[in-house]
Amino acid sequence: MAFLSFAGVKVESFRIGRTVLPKFFLEDVGYEGFDMVMACGRKIGVSDLPRVMVDGFLRYYLGTDEVVGRELKVVCGYFVGLMEAKKASKACFDEISGKHKMDSDVIAFGCLNKSLNQQFFSHCKAIYLVSEEEKRNWHILPRKKYPTPLIFHDGRLAFRPTPLATLAMFMWIPFGFILFLIRTILRLLLPYKLSIPILSLTGRAALFQNQILLFLNSTAKKNQMVNSMFATIRHCLIQSMLQLPS
Repeated sequence: MAFLSFAGVKVESFRIGRTVLPKFFLEDVGYEGFDMVMACGRKIGVSDLPRVMVDGFLRYYLGTDEVVGRELKVVCGYFVGLMEAKKASKACFDEISGKHKMDSDVIAFGCLNKSLNQQFFSHCKAIYLVSEEEKRNWHILPRKKYPTPLIFHDGRLAFRPTPLATLAMFMWIPFGFILFLIRTILRLLLPYKLSIPILSLTGRAALFQNQILLFLNSTAKKNQMVNSMFATIRHCLIQSMLQLPS
């Protein structure tokens, strides 16, 4: 999954970790667990997911000070889709403890069915493990309780990779490709005035409406600028004529 998601993606242009993934992560946050985490002072997140996927969510929405996760291999500024060798627990703990002074009152939250990181948990005063049954009884975190407002731009292209949604996507690919070819051929062969109503029947009406509105708005702005410029020139000429000696 990591290879399919990251292979060939430029590191600097990776935005999904800060725009799309937080939406889905926040939908899985339990109200009860959120209150416990936010009541803590300094927070350190430990995840088996690639760090680049969870770093933005944990830092921006949960106020995490440090994030520990798997690193992805990068070649010439591009992800290759492969994981770096997993760091030893002691090395991760030494790195974090060097950046942040560990207090004596350290509390750990984790899932019961996940592999426990003994090196981290051995320094915790208390450990709270949550089972899947307990998580199902939790309430979903309301949007008004989000620490930072969630701005999500396009929900059509981003969806949860559930089995049913993934199956629907792969079933739609051949139909979508055929529809793309039909639209392209009609757009190239038919006159512009004739292609607009025909393509609108295939779901392109909104796009053409937006393009027309953008064109009209840009034209109106240009005309307004030209009229303003001529008005300024006319005013300057009148002022200069009035100042001429009789």
